[in-house]
Amino acid sequence: MPVAAVFTPELEPPLRARGYRIVEDPADVDLIAMAPDWPRLRAWRVAGHLAPAVVLGEPPDDRVGLEPLAVARSPEALDDALDALRAGARRGALANGPVSVDLARRRVSGPHGPDRLTQREADLLAYLAARHDREVGRDELLTQVWGHARPVSFRSVDMAVLRLRKKIEPVPAEPVWLLSSYGGGYRLVEATPPDPTGRAPLVASVRADLAVHGVVALVGPPGVGKTWVARAVHDGPFVDLGSATPATLELAVALALDARPGPRDTLADQLARLPAQTVTLDDAHTVLEALEPRLDAWRAAAPQIRWLLTTHRRIRGTSHGVPPLSPDAARALYLEVAGRPELADDPALDPLLARLDHLPLAIRLAAGRARVLPPSALLRYLEPRLLSTDTPEVPHHRSLAVAFDAAWATLPEDAREALAGVAAFAGPFDVEAAA
Repeated sequence: MPVAAVFTPELEPPLRARGYRIVEDPADVDLIAMAPDWPRLRAWRVAGHLAPAVVLGEPPDDRVGLEPLAVARSPEALDDALDALRAGARRGALANGPVSVDLARRRVSGPHGPDRLTQREADLLAYLAARHDREVGRDELLTQVWGHARPVSFRSVDMAVLRLRKKIEPVPAEPVWLLSSYGGGYRLVEATPPDPTGRAPLVASVRADLAVHGVVALVGPPGVGKTWVARAVHDGPFVDLGSATPATLELAVALALDARPGPRDTLADQLARLPAQTVTLDDAHTVLEALEPRLDAWRAAAPQIRWLLTTHRRIRGTSHGVPPLSPDAARALYLEVAGRPELADDPALDPLLARLDHLPLAIRLAAGRARVLPPSALLRYLEPRLLSTDTPEVPHHRSLAVAFDAAWATLPEDAREALAGVAAFAGPFDVEAAA
Protein backbone atom coordinates (compact mmCIF):
# COMPACT_ATOMS: atom_id res chain seq x y z
CA MET A 1 0.00 0.00 0.00
CA PRO A 2 1.46 3.41 -0.93
CA VAL A 3 2.05 5.86 1.92
CA ALA A 4 1.22 9.58 1.82
CA ALA A 5 2.20 12.26 4.32
CA VAL A 6 -0.81 14.59 4.27
CA PHE A 7 -0.72 18.15 5.61
CA THR A 8 -3.93 19.50 4.10
CA PRO A 9 -7.25 17.92 5.21
CA GLU A 10 -8.97 18.41 1.84
CA LEU A 11 -6.71 15.82 0.19
CA GLU A 12 -6.89 13.15 2.89
CA PRO A 13 -10.25 11.56 1.85
CA PRO A 14 -9.48 11.36 -1.89
CA LEU A 15 -6.04 9.91 -1.19
CA ARG A 16 -7.51 7.27 1.15
CA ALA A 17 -10.01 6.44 -1.59
CA ARG A 18 -7.08 5.89 -3.96
CA GLY A 19 -5.50 3.36 -1.62
CA TYR A 20 -2.95 5.53 0.25
CA ARG A 21 -2.13 4.96 3.91
CA ILE A 22 -2.01 8.38 5.59
CA VAL A 23 0.83 9.41 7.94
CA GLU A 24 2.13 12.71 9.33
CA ASP A 25 5.89 12.30 8.81
CA PRO A 26 7.37 13.17 5.36
CA ALA A 27 10.23 10.69 5.80
CA ASP A 28 10.16 7.48 3.75
CA VAL A 29 6.79 8.07 2.10
CA ASP A 30 5.60 7.73 -1.49
CA LEU A 31 3.81 11.10 -1.61
CA ILE A 32 3.66 14.42 0.23
CA ALA A 33 0.31 16.25 0.08
CA MET A 34 0.18 19.79 1.42
CA ALA A 35 -0.93 23.39 1.07
CA PRO A 36 1.36 25.83 -0.81
CA ASP A 37 3.95 26.31 1.96
CA TRP A 38 7.03 26.63 -0.26
CA PRO A 39 9.65 27.41 2.46
CA ARG A 40 8.52 24.32 4.36
CA LEU A 41 8.74 22.11 1.26
CA ARG A 42 12.20 23.49 0.39
CA ALA A 43 13.36 22.76 3.94
CA TRP A 44 12.12 19.19 3.61
CA ARG A 45 13.98 18.81 0.31
CA VAL A 46 17.19 20.02 1.94
CA ALA A 47 16.60 17.56 4.80
CA GLY A 48 16.41 14.73 2.28
CA HIS A 49 12.63 14.24 2.09
CA LEU A 50 12.48 13.72 -1.68
CA ALA A 51 9.08 12.10 -2.22
CA PRO A 52 6.92 13.63 -4.97
CA ALA A 53 4.71 16.43 -3.64
CA VAL A 54 1.20 17.37 -4.69
CA VAL A 55 0.17 20.84 -3.51
CA LEU A 56 -3.42 22.06 -3.32
CA GLY A 57 -3.50 25.67 -4.48
CA GLU A 58 -1.69 27.95 -6.90
CA PRO A 59 1.71 27.11 -8.45
CA PRO A 60 4.90 28.71 -7.10
CA ASP A 61 6.72 31.54 -8.85
CA ASP A 62 9.97 29.57 -8.62
CA ARG A 63 10.09 25.76 -8.62
CA VAL A 64 13.83 25.49 -7.93
CA GLY A 65 14.41 23.20 -4.95
CA LEU A 66 10.78 22.01 -4.87
CA GLU A 67 10.70 19.22 -7.44
CA PRO A 68 9.26 16.69 -7.94
CA LEU A 69 6.10 18.77 -7.65
CA ALA A 70 2.60 18.87 -9.13
CA VAL A 71 -0.09 21.42 -8.29
CA ALA A 72 -3.81 20.62 -8.00
CA ARG A 73 -6.00 23.72 -7.99
CA SER A 74 -8.85 21.71 -6.44
CA PRO A 75 -9.34 18.22 -4.95
CA GLU A 76 -11.14 17.28 -8.18
CA ALA A 77 -7.86 17.86 -10.06
CA LEU A 78 -5.94 15.38 -7.88
CA ASP A 79 -5.85 12.63 -10.51
CA ASP A 80 -4.32 14.99 -13.08
CA ALA A 81 -1.65 16.02 -10.56
CA LEU A 82 -0.84 12.40 -9.69
CA ASP A 83 -0.61 11.55 -13.40
CA ALA A 84 1.80 14.46 -13.87
CA LEU A 85 3.97 13.20 -11.01
CA ARG A 86 4.03 9.69 -12.47
CA ALA A 87 4.97 11.06 -15.89
CA GLY A 88 7.63 13.22 -14.28
CA ALA A 89 9.05 10.22 -12.45
CA ARG A 90 9.43 8.42 -15.77
CA ARG A 91 11.17 11.45 -17.26
CA GLY A 92 13.28 11.77 -14.11
CA ALA A 93 15.06 8.50 -14.79
CA LEU A 94 18.10 9.31 -16.92
CA ALA A 95 20.47 6.75 -18.36
CA ASN A 96 23.43 6.78 -20.67
CA GLY A 97 25.58 3.71 -21.15
CA PRO A 98 26.51 2.21 -17.76
CA VAL A 99 25.25 5.22 -15.77
CA SER A 100 21.70 5.74 -14.49
CA VAL A 101 20.37 8.69 -12.49
CA ASP A 102 17.20 8.91 -10.39
CA LEU A 103 16.60 12.66 -10.26
CA ALA A 104 13.70 12.41 -7.83
CA ARG A 105 15.79 10.57 -5.23
CA ARG A 106 19.08 12.17 -6.34
CA ARG A 107 20.74 8.77 -6.72
CA VAL A 108 23.44 7.78 -9.21
CA SER A 109 24.55 4.27 -10.09
CA GLY A 110 27.35 3.42 -12.47
CA PRO A 111 30.96 2.27 -12.81
CA HIS A 112 32.04 4.38 -9.81
CA GLY A 113 29.44 2.72 -7.59
CA PRO A 114 26.38 4.35 -5.97
CA ASP A 115 26.50 8.08 -5.27
CA ARG A 116 24.21 10.95 -4.30
CA LEU A 117 23.54 14.26 -6.02
CA THR A 118 23.10 17.49 -4.14
CA GLN A 119 19.82 19.28 -4.76
CA ARG A 120 21.63 21.85 -6.90
CA GLU A 121 23.28 19.12 -8.98
CA ALA A 122 19.92 17.40 -9.48
CA ASP A 123 18.27 20.70 -10.48
CA LEU A 124 21.11 21.43 -12.92
CA LEU A 125 20.91 17.97 -14.48
CA ALA A 126 17.11 18.15 -14.74
CA TYR A 127 17.26 21.59 -16.39
CA LEU A 128 19.78 20.42 -18.99
CA ALA A 129 17.84 17.19 -19.64
CA ALA A 130 14.65 19.18 -20.26
CA ARG A 131 16.45 21.22 -22.94
CA HIS A 132 16.78 18.15 -25.21
CA ASP A 133 20.48 18.35 -26.06
CA ARG A 134 20.34 22.13 -26.48
CA GLU A 135 23.41 24.14 -25.55
CA VAL A 136 22.53 26.20 -22.47
CA GLY A 137 24.60 29.25 -21.57
CA ARG A 138 26.05 29.71 -18.11
CA ASP A 139 24.15 32.97 -17.72
CA GLU A 140 20.87 31.12 -18.30
CA LEU A 141 21.86 28.46 -15.77
CA LEU A 142 22.71 31.10 -13.17
CA THR A 143 19.31 32.76 -13.48
CA GLN A 144 17.13 29.67 -13.99
CA VAL A 145 18.83 27.08 -11.77
CA TRP A 146 20.74 29.18 -9.22
CA GLY A 147 17.97 31.78 -9.07
CA HIS A 148 20.21 34.85 -9.42
CA ALA A 149 18.47 37.99 -10.59
CA ARG A 150 21.33 38.60 -13.03
CA PRO A 151 24.40 36.62 -14.05
CA VAL A 152 27.42 37.10 -11.79
CA SER A 153 30.49 34.87 -11.61
CA PHE A 154 30.28 31.70 -13.69
CA ARG A 155 32.60 29.83 -11.34
CA SER A 156 29.75 28.24 -9.36
CA VAL A 157 28.30 26.76 -12.57
CA ASP A 158 31.66 25.42 -13.74
CA MET A 159 32.44 23.87 -10.35
CA ALA A 160 29.00 22.22 -10.18
CA VAL A 161 29.56 20.72 -13.63
CA LEU A 162 32.97 19.38 -12.56
CA ARG A 163 31.41 17.73 -9.51
CA LEU A 164 28.59 16.30 -11.61
CA ARG A 165 31.01 14.81 -14.12
CA LYS A 166 32.84 13.00 -11.33
CA LYS A 167 29.55 11.33 -10.43
CA ILE A 168 27.95 10.62 -13.82
CA GLU A 169 30.80 10.32 -16.35
CA PRO A 170 32.68 7.00 -16.70
CA VAL A 171 35.85 9.04 -17.35
CA PRO A 172 35.25 12.54 -15.91
CA ALA A 173 38.20 14.08 -17.78
CA GLU A 174 36.73 12.83 -21.08
CA PRO A 175 32.98 13.52 -20.76
CA VAL A 176 30.58 11.83 -23.17
CA TRP A 177 27.28 12.87 -21.55
CA LEU A 178 27.61 16.32 -19.96
CA LEU A 179 29.46 18.28 -22.64
CA SER A 180 30.88 21.80 -22.86
CA SER A 181 29.76 23.99 -25.75
CA TYR A 182 31.96 26.32 -27.72
CA GLY A 183 29.98 29.31 -26.50
CA GLY A 184 30.82 28.64 -22.87
CA GLY A 185 27.69 26.76 -21.86
CA TYR A 186 26.80 23.11 -21.42
CA ARG A 187 24.50 20.47 -22.91
CA LEU A 188 23.38 17.01 -21.86
CA VAL A 189 23.58 14.47 -24.67
CA GLU A 190 20.55 12.22 -24.73
CA ALA A 191 20.88 8.49 -25.16
CA THR A 192 19.09 6.66 -27.96
CA PRO A 193 15.76 5.23 -26.77
CA PRO A 194 15.46 1.45 -26.45
CA ASP A 195 15.04 -0.18 -29.85
CA PRO A 196 12.62 -3.11 -30.01
CA THR A 197 12.24 -2.53 -33.77
CA GLY A 198 15.67 -3.45 -35.11
CA ARG A 199 16.18 -0.01 -36.66
CA ALA A 200 19.53 0.91 -35.14
CA PRO A 201 21.30 0.73 -38.56
CA LEU A 202 18.74 3.12 -40.08
CA VAL A 203 19.15 5.52 -37.14
CA ALA A 204 22.93 5.49 -37.53
CA SER A 205 22.70 6.09 -41.28
CA VAL A 206 20.33 9.05 -40.85
CA ARG A 207 22.62 10.60 -38.24
CA ALA A 208 25.58 10.32 -40.58
CA ASP A 209 23.68 11.94 -43.47
CA LEU A 210 22.42 14.74 -41.22
CA ALA A 211 25.99 15.60 -40.28
CA VAL A 212 26.94 15.84 -43.97
CA HIS A 213 23.85 17.24 -45.70
CA GLY A 214 22.01 19.15 -42.97
CA VAL A 215 18.54 18.19 -44.29
CA VAL A 216 17.27 14.60 -44.32
CA ALA A 217 13.74 13.25 -44.83
CA LEU A 218 12.28 10.05 -43.39
CA VAL A 219 9.72 8.83 -45.92
CA GLY A 220 7.01 6.23 -45.44
CA PRO A 221 3.28 5.59 -45.08
CA PRO A 222 1.28 6.38 -41.92
CA GLY A 223 2.02 4.08 -39.00
CA VAL A 224 5.38 2.85 -40.26
CA GLY A 225 7.29 4.50 -37.40
CA LYS A 226 8.84 7.61 -38.96
CA THR A 227 8.38 9.70 -35.83
CA TRP A 228 9.93 7.01 -33.62
CA VAL A 229 12.98 6.86 -35.90
CA ALA A 230 13.21 10.67 -35.87
CA ARG A 231 13.20 10.78 -32.06
CA ALA A 232 15.79 8.02 -31.93
CA VAL A 233 18.01 9.99 -34.30
CA HIS A 234 17.81 13.11 -32.16
CA ASP A 235 15.20 13.98 -29.52
CA GLY A 236 15.61 17.73 -29.92
CA PRO A 237 13.12 20.48 -30.82
CA PHE A 238 10.01 18.92 -32.37
CA VAL A 239 7.61 20.79 -34.68
CA ASP A 240 4.26 19.14 -35.42
CA LEU A 241 3.21 20.36 -38.87
CA GLY A 242 0.18 18.08 -39.10
CA SER A 243 -2.26 20.97 -38.74
CA ALA A 244 -0.03 23.69 -40.20
CA THR A 245 -0.80 25.64 -43.36
CA PRO A 246 1.59 27.55 -45.62
CA ALA A 247 0.49 30.71 -43.80
CA THR A 248 1.23 29.30 -40.32
CA LEU A 249 4.35 27.28 -41.17
CA GLU A 250 6.90 29.83 -39.95
CA LEU A 251 4.87 30.55 -36.82
CA ALA A 252 4.83 26.84 -35.91
CA VAL A 253 8.61 26.62 -36.29
CA ALA A 254 9.19 29.86 -34.39
CA LEU A 255 7.04 28.76 -31.44
CA ALA A 256 8.79 25.39 -31.18
CA LEU A 257 12.20 27.06 -31.16
CA ASP A 258 11.10 29.92 -28.90
CA ALA A 259 12.11 32.37 -31.64
CA ARG A 260 10.58 35.84 -31.84
CA PRO A 261 10.75 37.15 -35.42
CA GLY A 262 9.54 40.71 -35.88
CA PRO A 263 8.80 43.11 -38.76
CA ARG A 264 12.51 43.71 -39.31
CA ASP A 265 13.75 40.42 -37.93
CA THR A 266 12.80 37.35 -39.97
CA LEU A 267 12.76 33.75 -38.80
CA ALA A 268 15.95 33.18 -40.80
CA ASP A 269 17.59 36.00 -38.82
CA GLN A 270 16.50 34.36 -35.57
CA LEU A 271 17.76 30.95 -36.67
CA ALA A 272 21.15 32.42 -37.47
CA ARG A 273 21.58 33.33 -33.79
CA LEU A 274 20.63 29.88 -32.42
CA PRO A 275 23.24 27.30 -31.39
CA ALA A 276 23.85 24.18 -33.43
CA GLN A 277 20.98 21.71 -33.06
CA THR A 278 18.73 19.30 -34.95
CA VAL A 279 15.08 20.26 -35.47
CA THR A 280 12.44 17.65 -36.37
CA LEU A 281 9.61 18.73 -38.70
CA ASP A 282 6.94 16.05 -38.26
CA ASP A 283 4.30 15.49 -40.97
CA ALA A 284 6.15 17.84 -43.31
CA HIS A 285 4.17 16.56 -46.32
CA THR A 286 1.21 18.73 -45.27
CA VAL A 287 3.11 21.91 -46.26
CA LEU A 288 5.87 20.50 -48.44
CA GLU A 289 5.53 22.95 -51.34
CA ALA A 290 5.80 25.92 -48.97
CA LEU A 291 8.47 24.28 -46.83
CA GLU A 292 11.11 23.38 -49.41
CA PRO A 293 12.00 26.94 -50.51
CA ARG A 294 11.99 28.09 -46.89
CA LEU A 295 14.37 25.29 -45.95
CA ASP A 296 16.77 26.54 -48.61
CA ALA A 297 16.64 30.03 -47.09
CA TRP A 298 16.97 28.77 -43.52
CA ARG A 299 19.95 26.60 -44.40
CA ALA A 300 21.66 29.53 -46.11
CA ALA A 301 21.10 31.80 -43.10
CA ALA A 302 21.76 29.20 -40.37
CA PRO A 303 23.95 26.33 -41.60
CA GLN A 304 24.48 25.19 -37.99
CA ILE A 305 20.81 24.09 -37.80
CA ARG A 306 20.06 20.60 -39.10
CA TRP A 307 16.56 19.64 -40.24
CA LEU A 308 15.02 16.17 -39.98
CA LEU A 309 11.67 15.74 -41.74
CA THR A 310 9.04 13.00 -41.55
CA THR A 311 6.85 12.86 -44.63
CA HIS A 312 4.75 10.62 -46.84
CA ARG A 313 6.40 12.11 -49.94
CA ARG A 314 10.00 12.45 -51.02
CA ILE A 315 11.75 15.80 -50.98
CA ARG A 316 14.61 17.24 -52.94
CA GLY A 317 17.87 15.99 -51.49
CA THR A 318 18.58 13.15 -49.10
CA SER A 319 15.75 10.81 -48.12
CA HIS A 320 15.59 7.54 -46.23
CA GLY A 321 12.68 5.19 -46.74
CA VAL A 322 11.28 3.80 -43.48
CA PRO A 323 10.16 0.25 -44.23
CA PRO A 324 7.80 -1.94 -42.21
CA LEU A 325 9.40 -4.05 -39.51
CA SER A 326 11.03 -7.36 -40.19
CA PRO A 327 8.98 -10.37 -39.02
CA ASP A 328 11.29 -10.91 -36.03
CA ALA A 329 11.17 -7.24 -35.01
CA ALA A 330 7.39 -7.15 -35.43
CA ARG A 331 7.06 -10.18 -33.15
CA ALA A 332 9.40 -8.64 -30.55
CA LEU A 333 7.45 -5.36 -30.56
CA TYR A 334 4.09 -7.11 -30.16
CA LEU A 335 5.29 -9.23 -27.23
CA GLU A 336 6.91 -6.23 -25.51
CA VAL A 337 3.78 -4.05 -25.74
CA ALA A 338 1.39 -6.89 -24.89
CA GLY A 339 3.41 -7.91 -21.83
CA ARG A 340 2.37 -11.53 -22.41
CA PRO A 341 5.42 -13.61 -23.35
CA GLU A 342 3.30 -16.77 -23.53
CA LEU A 343 1.74 -15.43 -26.75
CA ALA A 344 5.05 -16.15 -28.51
CA ASP A 345 3.74 -19.71 -28.93
CA ASP A 346 0.38 -18.65 -30.36
CA PRO A 347 0.22 -20.03 -33.92
CA ALA A 348 -1.95 -17.07 -34.96
CA LEU A 349 0.66 -14.46 -33.99
CA ASP A 350 2.74 -14.48 -37.17
CA PRO A 351 -0.31 -14.50 -39.50
CA LEU A 352 -1.75 -11.58 -37.50
CA LEU A 353 1.46 -9.57 -37.80
CA ALA A 354 1.58 -10.25 -41.53
CA ARG A 355 -2.05 -9.10 -41.84
CA LEU A 356 -1.00 -5.91 -40.03
CA ASP A 357 1.69 -5.40 -42.70
CA HIS A 358 4.30 -5.38 -39.91
CA LEU A 359 3.43 -1.70 -39.28
CA PRO A 360 4.51 -0.57 -35.78
CA LEU A 361 1.40 1.55 -35.12
CA ALA A 362 -0.96 -1.28 -36.04
CA ILE A 363 1.10 -3.73 -33.98
CA ARG A 364 1.01 -1.47 -30.92
CA LEU A 365 -2.77 -1.06 -31.22
CA ALA A 366 -3.27 -4.81 -31.55
CA ALA A 367 -0.87 -5.64 -28.72
CA GLY A 368 -2.57 -3.15 -26.42
CA ARG A 369 -5.74 -5.23 -26.70
CA ALA A 370 -4.03 -8.60 -26.33
CA ARG A 371 -5.68 -9.41 -22.99
CA VAL A 372 -9.13 -9.00 -24.55
CA LEU A 373 -8.37 -10.02 -28.13
CA PRO A 374 -5.47 -12.48 -28.40
CA PRO A 375 -3.99 -12.99 -31.89
CA SER A 376 -6.38 -15.77 -32.92
CA ALA A 377 -9.47 -13.75 -31.95
CA LEU A 378 -8.28 -10.53 -33.56
CA LEU A 379 -7.24 -12.29 -36.73
CA ARG A 380 -10.79 -13.57 -37.27
CA TYR A 381 -12.17 -10.03 -37.31
CA LEU A 382 -9.62 -8.38 -39.54
CA GLU A 383 -10.36 -7.78 -43.21
CA PRO A 384 -7.42 -7.08 -45.54
CA ARG A 385 -9.24 -4.13 -47.08
CA LEU A 386 -9.31 -2.39 -43.70
CA LEU A 387 -5.54 -2.36 -43.44
CA SER A 388 -4.34 -1.05 -46.79
CA THR A 389 -5.25 1.25 -49.68
CA ASP A 390 -4.50 1.03 -53.35
CA THR A 391 -2.65 4.34 -53.31
CA PRO A 392 0.92 4.31 -51.96
CA GLU A 393 0.85 7.99 -51.06
CA VAL A 394 -2.20 8.51 -48.90
CA PRO A 395 -3.19 12.04 -47.81
CA HIS A 396 -2.58 12.75 -44.13
CA HIS A 397 -4.81 10.54 -41.93
CA ARG A 398 -6.89 9.45 -44.93
CA SER A 399 -5.99 5.81 -44.38
CA LEU A 400 -7.47 5.97 -40.87
CA ALA A 401 -10.73 7.43 -42.20
CA VAL A 402 -10.86 4.76 -44.90
CA ALA A 403 -10.34 2.06 -42.29
CA PHE A 404 -13.15 3.38 -40.10
CA ASP A 405 -15.53 3.72 -43.06
CA ALA A 406 -14.75 0.22 -44.24
CA ALA A 407 -15.11 -1.21 -40.73
CA TRP A 408 -18.47 0.50 -40.31
CA ALA A 409 -19.65 -0.93 -43.63
CA THR A 410 -18.98 -4.49 -42.43
CA LEU A 411 -21.23 -4.16 -39.37
CA PRO A 412 -24.80 -5.45 -39.44
CA GLU A 413 -27.55 -2.87 -39.04
CA ASP A 414 -28.35 -3.76 -35.41
CA ALA A 415 -24.65 -3.40 -34.46
CA ARG A 416 -24.54 0.05 -36.07
CA GLU A 417 -27.63 1.12 -34.15
CA ALA A 418 -26.13 -0.16 -30.89
CA LEU A 419 -22.85 1.67 -31.44
CA ALA A 420 -24.66 4.88 -32.36
CA GLY A 421 -26.67 4.64 -29.15
CA VAL A 422 -23.77 4.03 -26.78
CA ALA A 423 -21.79 6.85 -28.41
CA ALA A 424 -23.78 9.17 -26.14
CA PHE A 425 -21.79 7.92 -23.12
CA ALA A 426 -18.64 9.95 -22.41
CA GLY A 427 -17.17 7.20 -20.20
CA PRO A 428 -17.76 3.65 -18.94
CA PHE A 429 -21.35 2.40 -18.71
CA ASP A 430 -23.19 -0.77 -17.74
CA VAL A 431 -25.91 -2.77 -19.47
CA GLU A 432 -28.66 -1.21 -17.36
CA ALA A 433 -27.63 2.31 -18.36
CA ALA A 434 -27.37 1.35 -22.02
CA ALA A 435 -30.83 -0.17 -21.95
